[in-house]
Amino acid sequence: MKTNMPKRPKCHGCILLALTLLLYGVATFFAPERALTAAEKSLGILAKIFPILLVVFFLTALLNTFIRPKSIAKHLGSGSRLRGWFLALFGGVLSHGPGYVWYPLLADLRDQGARDGLVVAFLYARAIKLPWLPVMVSYFGLTFTYLAGPDVFEPDAVAQGERLKALCAGFGFKGLFPLDNAIEPHDQPHCTAEAIRRANLDLIRRADLVMANLNPFRGFEPDSGTVYEVGFAEALGKPVFGYAADRRHMLERLREHQRLDNDATHCKDRMLIENFALSHNLMFTHTLVADDPRSCLDHIKKVSR
Repeated sequence: MKTNMPKRPKCHGCILLALTLLLYGVATFFAPERALTAAEKSLGILAKIFPILLVVFFLTALLNTFIRPKSIAKHLGSGSRLRGWFLALFGGVLSHGPGYVWYPLLADLRDQGARDGLVVAFLYARAIKLPWLPVMVSYFGLTFTYLAGPDVFEPDAVAQGERLKALCAGFGFKGLFPLDNAIEPHDQPHCTAEAIRRANLDLIRRADLVMANLNPFRGFEPDSGTVYEVGFAEALGKPVFGYAADRRHMLERLREHQRLDNDATHCKDRMLIENFALSHNLMFTHTLVADDPRSCLDHIKKVSR
């Protein structure tokens, strides 16, 4: 006659805890300072996850007290079908904190009839977080577009940046405007300038492409900072697209701008005027594609298909 003997409680956690304490004891003996530092860091991590642990323990207690194994098997067992997958994925997305703090609850669910596949689905779904969904869309559903140009010097520069970003969004792109950077002013102006420069270059590194405003700025030529950013992006191998309202040939534009003779081939500084039937310097031959931002984005959209 067989007798149902009570199962011995699992003590894997106790063994792990004992081994951890043993290792700390050995470390304290050989390197007490390092052991103390490690202990402080461990306590700091424990303090951070303690609130989540309380939530998990509370949910585990509710599970064991009010939910029967048959109910768990019904909703998360082999017969749960799509409903079980939905619950596992939805629960994983909503859960927070390190994954290992949820292991006790998942182990209880598994012991009471939940499928292994749903436990795995819960853990995988934890990679998706609701607050991060817009960021994920930005990375995987939209194209980052750095908006280079002297627009940052406009009287309503912030509003201008928002208009450009809204225009980008209409074409399925994510606009990155230089003023998106939060720069703390330094006591020394050149330190502030260097911080702005580094932040802008970092934005270009993040971007998938650059759209540059190559309209004249404080004279006949485009903004020198914009030209630098175009070269930097080109050096990184990023596509660059530019726009300028006046794309007449340089000879025609400069003759008008400096009020030169109709047959003049040199500017007022007696420098030769390029005559390649281009509106800008020949280095922008492949870059200048449109008259305005909207037309430029439309061109980018077409060539990106």
